[in-house]
Amino acid sequence: MSQMAAALVDGPAPDATTSPARHPRTHRELLAESLHTVHTRTDRMFAWLMLVQWLAGIAAALWLSPRTWLGASSALHLHVPAAVFLGGLIAAFVADDVLRPGAVSTRHTVAAGQC
Repeated sequence: MSQMAAALVDGPAPDATTSPARHPRTHRELLAESLHTVHTRTDRMFAWLMLVQWLAGIAAALWLSPRTWLGASSALHLHVPAAVFLGGLIAAFVADDVLRPGAVSTRHTVAAGQC
């Protein structure tokens, strides 16, 4: 890494105006705290989104194809229980990971649940 790039990453050389006594928290600590806050908020937002998507999937299955017809008899279409149970199973995995917001595994589980 060049000296200019190192200066951008590490900040200016310490002097009287940037002494640790004057700035007790480094920019890396502030960045890490900010990233953790963003990751936590995003994880919680996606947990709510998964719940809404699950309910929307159930609503779509009930609205688009609630019954299947075979001659004069009708029965509940396979899409409805699949939306309830399979969609609920996928949403439950994501909701379980919300207990650990900000963790890397939570983001991976949310990404897998969105596929």
